[in-house]
Amino acid sequence: MISRPLIKKDLRMLFRDPIMFLILMIPFILTLVTFLFYRFDPLAYLPFDLDPGFILTVLRKTLPLFGGLMGGWITGFCLLEEKENELEPQLNVSPLSPRDRMMTRLTTTFLTGLAVNMLLLIGDRLIYHDKGGSVILFAGASLTGPLAMAIMARWGKNRVQGLTLAKLSSLILIPPLLILILPSPPFVPLLLLSPLTGLFSEGFSGQAAGIILLFAYTALLIRRTGK
Repeated sequence: MISRPLIKKDLRMLFRDPIMFLILMIPFILTLVTFLFYRFDPLAYLPFDLDPGFILTVLRKTLPLFGGLMGGWITGFCLLEEKENELEPQLNVSPLSPRDRMMTRLTTTFLTGLAVNMLLLIGDRLIYHDKGGSVILFAGASLTGPLAMAIMARWGKNRVQGLTLAKLSSLILIPPLLILILPSPPFVPLLLLSPLTGLFSEGFSGQAAGIILLFAYTALLIRRTGK
């Protein structure tokens, strides 16, 4: 059961808090930075050589990861606000069960990240006029949000701790980037450290393994949270 009133409550918080709204805008700000980089090539003005194509590839592949992550942070902060304000006992007597509340939050997080990433994918195709933006990468990266939210829900007790956990959850972005940087990256260890690594692989099997692990890690954290 998905609770529409709970979704509306989270959306009201999102648009009421300018910091939360700014967090959601980060992927679009990064898209603008990538576009300006593509158009004006600022590396040409540096006194040393850097490969602009490599930098552009890193920026473009990082965008969908941030698109999912921002949605997870926002929903995580909404959940921690309830804990901090001791609203959970009141919600426990409502017709909505804890499981339904968590499923609503997970669904909202995924759909928010998916909507953001589909807009980013459309922008990517319009700007670069090629097929460099993978639908699987942009859609699968939306699962970053539920994982980040599960991390905050599992160990966070208030928004201060949530901020620290949000920063720590961003570490899951590092192993995928190592796939682009290292000449012969150890794929399986990096995949286990961060399932997002699978989304960067060229083969379907690696991408499928990444998505399955994202589901598994999120489900494990949510189950541990409920105990």
